[in-house]
Amino acid sequence: MTLAISSAREWFLAQPAGTPKVSALRSLEVPPRLPQSLLTCNSDASSCSESTDAGLGWVIVASHDGKILEGQQVVCCVSSPLMAEALALREMLAAASRLPPPNVWIRSDSLKLIRVINLNTFLMELYGIFKDIEFLSASFDFIHFSHVPRSCNSRADSLAKNALLCAHSLLS
Repeated sequence: MTLAISSAREWFLAQPAGTPKVSALRSLEVPPRLPQSLLTCNSDASSCSESTDAGLGWVIVASHDGKILEGQQVVCCVSSPLMAEALALREMLAAASRLPPPNVWIRSDSLKLIRVINLNTFLMELYGIFKDIEFLSASFDFIHFSHVPRSCNSRADSLAKNALLCAHSLLS
């Protein structure tokens, strides 16, 4: 027992201290070279302070034909707004992975989520979700994650809020 505790303490002390300092990502950051055929994917989440439910919403637009795919979902037992945002992004990636072309530009208004993904600094409480995102990301030939202002993410936001509203009105 003492060996386990001392090993755990040694591991903990060996971890980097504090949060790494990162310059803010530029809003609407465009990848250096966008493929001609591309899916532009926006996701968002909406949570409720009275419950642990969250609404997820996503919009996928294909550049080659202009087709739009929208999705929304409600999930329960969500422990934080960041978890809700990560779940929305994961569901959007799963939907995009079933569509051509294999090139995606992922956009979210959650700066913290984009930073965590781009810096590969997964938080332990969300480790499984981030590993799913990493796994799904590997199915694309091109993938880029960037932050967008809320004003550029209004459709995904509306879908997330609507999903949560519909779920709560059904329960009432």
